[in-house]
Amino acid sequence: SKNGLPVRKHPAAVNQGNRPTMSTALAQSLQRYQADPCAFVREILGVTSNYPKQDEILYSVRDKPRTAVRAGNGCGKAVTASELVIWAAACFQDSLVVTTAATTRQVEKQLWGEIHIRYHKSRRPLGGELLGTELRFPKIGSRAIGFSTDDPGRFEGWHAKRIFVVIDEAKSVEQPIFDAVERVLSAGEWLRLLVISTPGGPFGPFYDIFAKQGHLYS
Repeated sequence: SKNGLPVRKHPAAVNQGNRPTMSTALAQSLQRYQADPCAFVREILGVTSNYPKQDEILYSVRDKPRTAVRAGNGCGKAVTASELVIWAAACFQDSLVVTTAATTRQVEKQLWGEIHIRYHKSRRPLGGELLGTELRFPKIGSRAIGFSTDDPGRFEGWHAKRIFVVIDEAKSVEQPIFDAVERVLSAGEWLRLLVISTPGGPFGPFYDIFAKQGHLYS
């Protein structure tokens, strides 16, 4: 969705330790949420406070290869992205979720801070392993990982049947990283890109998404 989001505040992350390994029964039951990320957010994560624009983003990532979101601080972008990261990693077998941003602080404190909140407060324990900026579900061969880099080579060698990439605060991410992400998304059965950021100046790849490449993004 290219539309903005209303302002909201978020609670601080709570560290409650890792959950037990995902059971076979849970893994099978979560597969039905592949078609409905909003239901996953409500019924599994227990989040009932999403705004309609956040649900629009959830469905856009489900349905469209590329989604771009431009909105101000505190509008819920990172919350929605965190819900999608957990959804993609927990509900899809052999999935890889890669998140990146321009700085380590943005990766650890913003998006992954929200991932920790959603994971630890989920209504139904998900199992798996959450350590820093990595979430793993070995039972289904899926994981999510977050890092900051200015080296496109960090994106080499990522392969999975299903790949979801999130570029956070994309206004500060340079073109070579966008190009590397496109290479990652060149092969697979299910490929998705979510680009989110506060507004920036009239230059750079994030600006170009809205100024020149709108036909490629939802």
